[in-house]
Amino acid sequence: MTLMNGGCNAIKEPNPTARKSSAAPQILVQHLYPWLIFAAIGLWIMRPVLFHPYTQVIGGIPDSFQYTWYLGWFWHAVSHGLNPFYSYELNWPLGFGLMYNTSVIAESALFGWLVPLTSPVFVYNLVFFANIAAVGLMGRAVLRELGVGHWLSTWGGAMFCFMPYLTAQELGHTSQYFVAPLFAAVLLLIRFINRTVPDGMPKPSPKLNPKPSPRPSQSKPLRPIWTGVGIGILCAVEFYTSLELTVTFALATALFISVLVLQRQGRTFLATRIGSLPQRLWLSIFVTTLLLILPGIAEFVSAGGLLFSNTELHPDSGTFWVADLLSPLYPTPLQAMHTALTANVTQQHFLGDPEERGNYVGVFLLAAMVVLRKAWTGPVSRSLFGLSLTMFVLSLGNQVHVFGHPTPIYLPWLLFSHVPFLKSALPIRLALYVDASLIVWTALSLQEVQRTGGTRQAPPSRWIVPATALLSLASWVPVLWYPHARAYFLPQSVVNKIGLKPVYWIGPNFGYDMQPLASSGYRLKTYNMYGFVPFSALGTQSNSPLASFVYNPGNNLSIASWSESVKAMQTELSNLSSGYVLLTDFNPSGVQLPPNLYFAVVQTLGKPVYQSQGCELWQIK
Repeated sequence: MTLMNGGCNAIKEPNPTARKSSAAPQILVQHLYPWLIFAAIGLWIMRPVLFHPYTQVIGGIPDSFQYTWYLGWFWHAVSHGLNPFYSYELNWPLGFGLMYNTSVIAESALFGWLVPLTSPVFVYNLVFFANIAAVGLMGRAVLRELGVGHWLSTWGGAMFCFMPYLTAQELGHTSQYFVAPLFAAVLLLIRFINRTVPDGMPKPSPKLNPKPSPRPSQSKPLRPIWTGVGIGILCAVEFYTSLELTVTFALATALFISVLVLQRQGRTFLATRIGSLPQRLWLSIFVTTLLLILPGIAEFVSAGGLLFSNTELHPDSGTFWVADLLSPLYPTPLQAMHTALTANVTQQHFLGDPEERGNYVGVFLLAAMVVLRKAWTGPVSRSLFGLSLTMFVLSLGNQVHVFGHPTPIYLPWLLFSHVPFLKSALPIRLALYVDASLIVWTALSLQEVQRTGGTRQAPPSRWIVPATALLSLASWVPVLWYPHARAYFLPQSVVNKIGLKPVYWIGPNFGYDMQPLASSGYRLKTYNMYGFVPFSALGTQSNSPLASFVYNPGNNLSIASWSESVKAMQTELSNLSSGYVLLTDFNPSGVQLPPNLYFAVVQTLGKPVYQSQGCELWQIK
């Protein structure tokens, strides 16, 4: 027995108990330091709001204020006996279906119970932090399961936290940046394969990791049914987070498998690693996911309008919400490594909004791809690289754009844009899969370089590994002061005055106003809506400048023009029911209320019936 456990070395060990006790702190440090690192990264990114989590909103665009309302809605609805999938508090009296909007129902269920104990703003900031830390931890764990060493997997986890896709979406798109469930599902599946299939996941070489983790035969196998239930729950969480991400993740998985099938070694990999998995695993994943998403599907169908109409949520998704061919080379103002030139190019010449310009890769990572192209070869390597390249091509949309100008080169997204659900996805958001697959591919390639040292296929690890790791990480680090905005709140006297009456809120963007509505405890019903509805409560007049919430410093309409819009709005509201019109002179956008608009409201509706702290109310009868 002694020889089987280590021969002479085992005999020479004077005190096995002492060895175990001395190893315990080392194991603790190895498991603790990733949590500390990724928590520190999350706190560092959100440090502008770190000491003001109740009054400052990280991100600062209207969507970030909008999500504060959604995050508190689920438990508010459950505690008041309301339908958590449908709300009449907005777009009153018709209401709206949350499944048709980016309502993050899963995050509301997971974190929303904290809203009554803290505030909607605090919970929004908490979700922002939790996702960053979880993505780093899950990403690092995935790389460890694939055989990557401690420090390179930690580097990979940091790269996941700094993905340009996340840095852009974190301006306010919670439904798009909360990707931790996807990472967790992938991790659980790989871990199950490692502990179930002989020889575990395929490594770039038999000795990829100088200090490999225990072989699956030495680890306790995971139970297929419980593993499938866990993966199914995570899939359902992602479904209730973002239907768009759920669909595009399925697309990415199908493309990855397709590239594997095209290779002889890839088909062998699928047969030996995936094909040998027990059917109980797949059945439990399918049944668990289906049972959990059935209520959402039922509400999606019953909410009706958009599903059974020809309405496109994003009719210009393939022509405007697209990546530029040169976007991988130009850091946006959200990357610390940007310059005045790159900021001007990305802001003035690339299509989309700042929160959708997440296709930056960086010259250092692109150069590393060229240097490392032969470091690790194999079916998984080629499939990862093929996935990143394919997703980048799809992110370009219907045709290639160069500095925002369309070219006559048409692309495959024209075909995908006719697929149900995919046609409403924004191609530019496929950058998530470009970033993630490149990180995994680069980490595994660097690990192989580190193992082989200097060979003809792989440059010396003495300089290529640290140089690639440091430069690529530095090129993705976000700006030192991430955007944020100050929350604002309605005076309690105004909320009490409105009471149970519905209100129409005049402002530059109703997304901002959803935060003070949530902070007021969902006590107010508004005619306004920020999102997608089959029918607007304001009917045909919703195209007027006022009802569309369009005013900005350049909007110099005359009093007469504004008066026409106010009269149309007054007529619509009178037909619906009695209520109030609320006008405030403060909002986080910084856009000032046009004087002519105020004069038109006073001229049409008369003097306000109530005034308090910058808020003015007019009653509609």
